[in-house]
Amino acid sequence: MTRFLRSALLLFALACGTPALADTLPPPRLGVVDLHELSQKSLATIDLDNKVEAAKKEARDAVHYKSERLQEDLRTFRVESASLSPEEAARRQADLEKRVSELAGEEKQAVAAIEARGAKAMEGVQAQFRDIVKTVAEGMTLDMVVEKQVYDQLVADHLAAPDAQDVTSLVLVFLNQKIKSIDLPPAEGTAQP
Repeated sequence: MTRFLRSALLLFALACGTPALADTLPPPRLGVVDLHELSQKSLATIDLDNKVEAAKKEARDAVHYKSERLQEDLRTFRVESASLSPEEAARRQADLEKRVSELAGEEKQAVAAIEARGAKAMEGVQAQFRDIVKTVAEGMTLDMVVEKQVYDQLVADHLAAPDAQDVTSLVLVFLNQKIKSIDLPPAEGTAQP
């Protein structure tokens, strides 16, 4: 936001500093792209979201299976504890307590790692997305393409006219043609298939 404000102030200062030049220049042709809509309708992001959710479910199922096994081990310990020596009972109890504490954070860590892998996959798409936006801007002879929320704020602050062209649907068409799916990177320490 600070960079945006500096840019806007610089543009304002340039326009005020050279009024004769500013009066002769045509207004910039702006395009607007709605990133939220693209994230909701892009085949690639839908595909990646499905892969991330499937990986999360798999991780949760694995933790649930471990939890069931741990519950069974706890029941077995309760039954057998009366017949164990005090040292053996203390050792097994300490082992079970350790497993309970490890399991408590395992699902949270697994889900966070999967979400990080999803974010990393999206980073790989950003360069292609910029190329698509640049191609659309050049084809429509636009001077600049800005994100819809930023543009709406510019209009609200009277820093831009409300006549920008919405290029979201055109960018979406090109994006869906170029990138239909995104691979979820493998987890750290696993081999890629």
